[in-house]
Amino acid sequence: LDDTVFGRANNYDYYLELYEKIAALKKVNFWTGQANLDAASTEKGRAVIKKAAQAGFLYAAIGMESINFEVLKKSGTINKMGAGSGDDYLQRMKENIRFIQDQGIFISGWFAIGYEEDTIDSYYKTLEFCLENNIIPVISPLEALPGTRLYDKLIKENKVDASKKINVVHPNIKDADVMIAMEYINRVGYSNKEILKRTMFYSKRFDKDNPNTNQKINNKIHKTIFTYITQKKLKQGVIGLANNEFSEMEK
Repeated sequence: LDDTVFGRANNYDYYLELYEKIAALKKVNFWTGQANLDAASTEKGRAVIKKAAQAGFLYAAIGMESINFEVLKKSGTINKMGAGSGDDYLQRMKENIRFIQDQGIFISGWFAIGYEEDTIDSYYKTLEFCLENNIIPVISPLEALPGTRLYDKLIKENKVDASKKINVVHPNIKDADVMIAMEYINRVGYSNKEILKRTMFYSKRFDKDNPNTNQKINNKIHKTIFTYITQKKLKQGVIGLANNEFSEMEK
């Protein structure tokens, strides 16, 4: 299981106590971490999220994996979304996302595309989902890593080509089309317009319930700057690195 600062249902009490003590400190520092969507689907999980925000939690990197229900179900990650198994799973995902955001926590969504149920259009639809929900998009081609169950499964199915950067052999997605999609995601998803739009979206939610006016203003300024810079760094780092690697493939 992925690490998560929200914990799991069987240890929510521990996290509530931990964040209660951190929030009570005279000086609370801002911090970041990996998180999970399913915490926002239960009353107690939501209490943990609220308390984490009060304890300084500012930025959540969330492995959302996919917006394709069949992919989520097959990969076993549907439970991490806290979205149930009905036709409204995307709406439930959006509700969980919005609850976390409304606590003053900004989110990057990490997605892997290249499962059998995916098409090249999956890249563009996933970006649309991120833009609609003010999620920082981190969208990458699926890579099968040696030692993982996915790798072992695909090796048996003769669907791994170790000589290629995108080592998962897909019947309908061409590497050249992936490069075009990744360039589009970088250009559109990390345009100045979208970065500013997301920054302002979160800025309105930072410390909105803080009764201390001076602290509220100070926190809002620092959190807004951090949100803007984080997006710029992600563009240069994760997304920029991916673009460089794909450029090398063309040579």
